[in-house]
Amino acid sequence: MAGGANKAFLADPLGFMANNYVIVQYGGNTSTNVPIKLDLVEGSAYENNRDKAAGIDKANRRNRDWSSNGVNGSTQGVYYLTAHEDKWNRFNSHPITAYWLAYSRDTVQTCQLGPMAKFCFTAAISGCTVGIGDGAHPKIAHANKQDKVSGVMQINQPVMDGMINAQLPNAQHVLRKADYGIDAGRIDLSFFGVHNGNRWEFFTQSSNAGQTQKTDDAVTLTRHGALTRIHP
Repeated sequence: MAGGANKAFLADPLGFMANNYVIVQYGGNTSTNVPIKLDLVEGSAYENNRDKAAGIDKANRRNRDWSSNGVNGSTQGVYYLTAHEDKWNRFNSHPITAYWLAYSRDTVQTCQLGPMAKFCFTAAISGCTVGIGDGAHPKIAHANKQDKVSGVMQINQPVMDGMINAQLPNAQHVLRKADYGIDAGRIDLSFFGVHNGNRWEFFTQSSNAGQTQKTDDAVTLTRHGALTRIHP
């Protein structure tokens, strides 16, 4: 049903995120203090529409197993979070209105939350630092700094901490790579916020190393990390 995932998320955002694996596909490179419209699109539908738009005939995509196994062994749906009615998705109703915190390499992006939307998202995190400011509608920040050390790109945590401190001098929570365990096997982290009517609450959804294995013919999702409240 058109818009089914959107409506399910809007009705119970935490339940949806706890029971489905969401891949942040939207990649807007500019944060906005004015909410944007986003869609949740079932994985195979998005892939099929993208192939069709590119003139690629891959009917076998329809046979992909677009599901993942949760930490308790339950089957979970797989969805892309995309721009509303982007060129590969023109059928979802009930768009999700949300603030968007962008990512930019070697800099920090910020977004001022407000009362115009109940949700916020940022780009998938795999080494960056995210900060949450103070107040009823906090400012949030996504920092990145990478340096080449002995020919290998590595994050520079002290610089990212400085970026967050400069933007959020009264930060209530800072989420660093050491906190979300990339080196322990996780490869991506989705960070999002929900306003429950009284305050903003922030959560992460993780994916484990080896979870996603994609080819032209199949996708295998073997394990999905639990939904985690990070603040307050």
